[in-house]
Amino acid sequence: MLGNLDKWPAIHVFGTVQAQTTPADQIRQLGFGQKGGSWVTPENTQAAQTLVDWVDKGYFGKDVNGLGYDPAWQAFSKGTGAYLIAGTWLQADLGKAMGDDLTFVLPPKAQQTPAATGGTGIPWAVSSRTKNPDAAAAYIDFITSKDAMGVLAKTENLPVADTADQKAPSAIGQDVFTAFGTAVDDDALVPYLDYATPTMADTLGAALQDLLAKKATPEQFLQTVQKDYGDFVAQNG
Repeated sequence: MLGNLDKWPAIHVFGTVQAQTTPADQIRQLGFGQKGGSWVTPENTQAAQTLVDWVDKGYFGKDVNGLGYDPAWQAFSKGTGAYLIAGTWLQADLGKAMGDDLTFVLPPKAQQTPAATGGTGIPWAVSSRTKNPDAAAAYIDFITSKDAMGVLAKTENLPVADTADQKAPSAIGQDVFTAFGTAVDDDALVPYLDYATPTMADTLGAALQDLLAKKATPEQFLQTVQKDYGDFVAQNG
């Protein structure tokens, strides 16, 4: 199931496919906008071509670019489609709608270890200009403490520290905890690709819509994304 009207959902699907053929270090380099990477590679071309092949084989709905994200996951919860590539932000809604019929897993192991797009929440930091650095540090310590992780677990949120020590209230929650723990242990987390530049979310989202609509070839798609990435890296030395 993919509803790509809002453009960003296909970024997650492409990232999942990309991680099957592209080494995690290369994805991290691109996702973090680091110098020295390139989108125009055989591995990324293969990933883009895979999405086109899925379109040709009917793996996505015919209205993939005209279907919204919410209607897509809601249709999935009612039995449409076999898989939904999404994040843990849908855990509560899908769990409520599907109960024991829902399972959360890492992407299949096409490589030695599974690679999964993910993050660890809001990147809190203490500014060098803050007037109360000790208070800011104390707050960060509080929200990342063992007690805080326990509260997150009890409320069906993902505790990103001491995950293995936590017990989820539901089966789907435990699936999420287990999958995250595996990804961390295997060093298999890769960043969201739209992290790369200030404009990458718009660029990549629009380019993927064109790719899925077959208005752009895999090569044209990658050249578009490479320009955004390359211009940003060049400006930042």
